[in-house]
Amino acid sequence: MVLRTHNQQPSSPLVGILMGSASDAEIMEHARAILKEFDVACEFKVLSAHRTPDQTLEYAETASSRGLEVL
Repeated sequence: MVLRTHNQQPSSPLVGILMGSASDAEIMEHARAILKEFDVACEFKVLSAHRTPDQTLEYAETASSRGLEVL
């Protein structure tokens, strides 16, 4: 786990917030707001395992190498 002081910004996102469709963004925005309160950078993406399985798989497979610790 990476701990940061309140005002220290991370150099890259640690959390990936994924949703299956853009209509989920309103609900998932709450998660992004909480992460922002704790100064945890995140990626916020719409990727559907049903409609775009190859892109979703690539995103998940490369998450760790991009510095993501949580999806």
